Amino acid sequence: MACNRCCRRQTTVRNLNQNNFIPSAIEIFNSLTQTVAPNEQIVFLQTNYNTGVSFSTDADNLGINIVETGVYKITFTGLASSGADETISLAITLNGEQFPQSEVSQSLLANSTSIVSTTMVFKVQSPNASIGAKNIGTSDFNLTNAKLDIVRIGNF
Repeated sequence: MACNRCCRRQTTVRNLNQNNFIPSAIEIFNSLTQTVAPNEQIVFLQTNYNTGVSFSTDADNLGINIVETGVYKITFTGLASSGADETISLAITLNGEQFPQSEVSQSLLANSTSIVSTTMVFKVQSPNASIGAKNIGTSDFNLTNAKLDIVRIGNF
């Protein structure tokens, strides 16, 4: 049996300006099939959840704006398909530019579906960082159930 004096837990939420960590997360997705051309950003039509003050959605549905500095974990997942055997490549982007450490290639068999996924952790040092994902390969492919999860995991 735990004592009531020293074993009670307290939760305190503080203002971000006090440089204390406040976790937040957002998930955006597009369940519709979209054809993604080379160098084209992936479209996300809906926000599934948004639990914090760190994000705002892009008006053009191409990603999320991170509005607070911090350390973020970003995961992209989708179902890719093509009419021919080919290798596709995707990357998570910051302000439209790809993060090399997030690049992923996936071999597709003709007329079948494969899961494509990539995850990265990075530090946002200035507000209004636009995060998205894009086709960095040389071929068109179809993408269904595209999902971008962003979680604020710490301060720096």
